[in-house]
Amino acid sequence: GRVVAFEANKSLRPFLDHNLRETPNVEVHYGGLSDEASPVVTVLRPGNIGATWMKPAPDGDCYLNTLDAAMPRKVPVDLIQLDIEGYEYKALIGAKRLIETHRPVCMIEETGLGTRYFGEPPDAAQRLLEGWGYKLVKKVHRDLIMVCGRS
Repeated sequence: GRVVAFEANKSLRPFLDHNLRETPNVEVHYGGLSDEASPVVTVLRPGNIGATWMKPAPDGDCYLNTLDAAMPRKVPVDLIQLDIEGYEYKALIGAKRLIETHRPVCMIEETGLGTRYFGEPPDAAQRLLEGWGYKLVKKVHRDLIMVCGRS
């Protein structure tokens, strides 16, 4: 019934607003997700406007927040889908309370960008979720669908 989305790429915001104009159940937050609140600058990959990554910067053009801080505690969460160009690991850390409380299905994109841009170990997001009791149930292209095996 309700979708909460986050968009950090200012270049894509007009398109997102246009595409969602007739979907009142989608709430968009203009900013990104990470393991802490911080300003960043968005860096666009030439030739691919959707492939934006974040670089910490005190005078950044975008603000990151944690999913735990962005979501009210009492709102049930069934699914977390992250396609955030290497920030998946950091966003999951910032959603730890929410994940422990609701045990949502988690769908993450694993492309190696966390390793390339942020020096994280390969498959860091998947390994983090596995450490929290999640299991990989399906891989679709670069997306991993994981469910919690704990009750």
